[in-house]
Amino acid sequence: MCDASTYGFSAVLLQDKQPVAFFSHPVAPRHRALAAYERDLIGLFQAIRHWRPYLWGRRFLVRTDH
Repeated sequence: MCDASTYGFSAVLLQDKQPVAFFSHPVAPRHRALAAYERDLIGLFQAIRHWRPYLWGRRFLVRTDH
């Protein structure tokens, strides 16, 4: 699950509906003017890149509010 606001990205890695890890990162000033769905996509990309060792070669489901 992931979400983005004007000032930060956040994501939760779940396994069997239980949280395993959390990720958050501030939004770069140049990204603050982007649309909400674009910030969500950037946050999703950063979370997947961060958790790549756990996700590589496995199927996973992404949930966002956009």
